[in-house]
Amino acid sequence: GAIKHVAGSLETLSIVNCHHISDLDIIETLGNLKYLRITGNNEISDLNFLLKLPNLKHFSFSINVLDGNL
Repeated sequence: GAIKHVAGSLETLSIVNCHHISDLDIIETLGNLKYLRITGNNEISDLNFLLKLPNLKHFSFSINVLDGNL
């Protein structure tokens, strides 16, 4: 998708009420991401993609994480 075109420069991403998104693994390709917010009625399997974001300074969320590993 389109996010691949900005992967090297994107620093802030906010996903709000996008209830059709269930796979956020593409976010792990955003190596320069510093701020990430995900809110809505989403259910995602885990937050493992966060481990691949070395520059992430702030993460906030209000979604259901199915594996419970927060």
